[in-house]
Amino acid sequence: MNIIEIMNSTFVPMVMITGLALIILGLQDRYGRVIDRIRLLHTIIVKNDMDPQLIKSYKKQIPILFRRGKLLRNAMLSMYSAVFFGIASSIAILSAYIENVDMTILMAFVVVLGLISFFVGSIFAIMDIHASYQAIEIEMEGV
Repeated sequence: MNIIEIMNSTFVPMVMITGLALIILGLQDRYGRVIDRIRLLHTIIVKNDMDPQLIKSYKKQIPILFRRGKLLRNAMLSMYSAVFFGIASSIAILSAYIENVDMTILMAFVVVLGLISFFVGSIFAIMDIHASYQAIEIEMEGV
């Protein structure tokens, strides 16, 4: 097997890793916004120099924001796991070619683990999207 065939075999995991990196970037942005919002609301509540009705609304939002933070954290951990398994599958492919050993079952297992991690991370991200709408509903109650 020549170097071109080896590189072609590792191409699919690399495309998966690149796509996951873009998704992780978006999740990290969302996570940062949630954390910043929690800090802002906490500061406002501690100062307690606003309308009591508004403070009450903010206090209702904080548990939802904490839940969103946990969901996004779990989504990112799952996506990073998928990246890890993508890298592991590339290493397994290269090892199989270098050692001339049949590692088909191992490679398939690692790829499946990566896909499962991606799927689980996607579920957490979808749950965050749902929770973000709940926080907006609470904020709009007083309007």
